[in-house]
Amino acid sequence: MAPAASLQNLLKLGTKIMAVGRNYAAHTKELGNTVPKEPVLFLKPTSLYLENGGTIEVPHPLNSLDHEVKLAVMIGQKARDVPENTAMNHVGGYPLALDMTAREIQFAASYFTPIIGVLTNKSGINTLDESAGLPWTVAKGQGTFTPISSVMMTVFLPLTRVESVD
Repeated sequence: MAPAASLQNLLKLGTKIMAVGRNYAAHTKELGNTVPKEPVLFLKPTSLYLENGGTIEVPHPLNSLDHEVKLAVMIGQKARDVPENTAMNHVGGYPLALDMTAREIQFAASYFTPIIGVLTNKSGINTLDESAGLPWTVAKGQGTFTPISSVMMTVFLPLTRVESVD
């Protein structure tokens, strides 16, 4: 299957975007957050995909967006409880993606959303109660917040194992 066809299949047939948060210790510390023992998994809706060349829209009244470049892994077939030694057989390709975050929304949600919970730290500043949840769905879930490139097929990039970069 050609890379363009793979991207179209991903855009039409993809059922979820499984995202990983707080997996880069330096960035987590840079934002003043606690580094978890295990990365945090969360979902993003597939309606956020923005095809290569599309326009990222910054929702009004936001001033700016943070972004991180990600190597995405496209799972090419349905899978569940896959043993580690056969996991790479399920990879269909690798697109690049931008993970956009509206920090203004994220910080507002962490201060004002009762479901998430707010604590006061030693300095008297309200901080996110991480045990109550994380406001990533609303901060990362705006209209065009997952721009995605064409898919590089596994035949061109046969990764067998990715080691931690931290």
